[in-house]
Amino acid sequence: MNFDFAKLERRVSALEAASPSSLRFGRVTAVTGGKARVQFRDGQGVVTMPLSTVQARVLNDQDIKMPDVGEPVVCLLSGQGQEQGVILGAYYNAQEQDPGQKPGMDYHRYADGTELWYDRENHKLVARVQGHVEVEAKETVTVRAEKEVRVQSAVSIELKAPHIRLAGVLSITDMDGKPGKGELWGDYSIRQGGLAVPDNDVTAGAVSLRGHTHEGVTSGPSTTGRPTGG
Repeated sequence: MNFDFAKLERRVSALEAASPSSLRFGRVTAVTGGKARVQFRDGQGVVTMPLSTVQARVLNDQDIKMPDVGEPVVCLLSGQGQEQGVILGAYYNAQEQDPGQKPGMDYHRYADGTELWYDRENHKLVARVQGHVEVEAKETVTVRAEKEVRVQSAVSIELKAPHIRLAGVLSITDMDGKPGKGELWGDYSIRQGGLAVPDNDVTAGAVSLRGHTHEGVTSGPSTTGRPTGG
């Protein structure tokens, strides 16, 4: 196996030239676990050994965000060479420019176009997801709002549970707010109150509540037969 003495010489020269503690800028060349290797932009082409990345939390709770290969990062070296140091984080430069977001805006954008941000000034949280969204909980899920709650789908909305309870005044229309249509499957009972249809009719089978006729109609106190068609 041929040994690359030229590469070793460049590395030794870089180590000797390094200050006791230095801040270096470069780009990530490889990512493994919680570490990454960085090639510095000093023109010598030296690539570090895997360096630990600085994260928000790593013990009980974990908040891990690793850089991508090619990401511009800033490193703090301890003075013992490119083997001892940490990656502090990414930085903006001429190629990866500042997005120009306004102050007070916490912003996240992913490579697939998904965006998450919170606007402190307008007190607004927005998530625009390019794929699916799933929320799963072992216990109760509660959503409360002091104003309207709107749920809209271009296809359909499905509610599924052993028991579904609607508390409040129920209004049903079509998508344009006009009178809509619907279907109920199964047997239903009105426990309290009644059913009023002021603008239309109620039909059971082929029998109209407002327009049906009866069999065996006679004058006097006699009762009539069943509704025609019933």
